[in-house]
Amino acid sequence: MNQQQIDDIKARHSKATAELHRLCDGGKFTMCVPVQETDTDILINRSLHDVAFLVDEVEQLRAVLEAIANARHVRYVPYCNEGYFQDGIEEGLRMANDMARAALEDQP
Repeated sequence: MNQQQIDDIKARHSKATAELHRLCDGGKFTMCVPVQETDTDILINRSLHDVAFLVDEVEQLRAVLEAIANARHVRYVPYCNEGYFQDGIEEGLRMANDMARAALEDQP
C-alpha cells in the first residue's frame, strides 16, 4: 500500500463519518439516478470496502513479521564497517523481502 492509497482511505473515511453524522442529525438517506459520488450508500460502502482492504494489508504485514520472528537465533557479527547475520536469519529476511516485494508489486 502506498501513501496515496492511505491518503485516499483517510479521505473516504472522513466523508463516510461526516455522512453518518449528517444522518444522525436528521438528514435523509440520498441515492441518485445516475449514481453520484455523494450518495449515502456510495460514501459508506467505499469506506467499508477500505476496511476489508486494510485487513488484508495487516494480514500480509503480520505474515512478514512472523517470517522474521520465526527465523532461528539472530546474531549480527560486525566486520570492519560491514556485518552479516548468522544462524538462519538470512532465510527469514529473504522470505520477508520476497513477501514485501510481492506486496509492492500488487499495487495498482
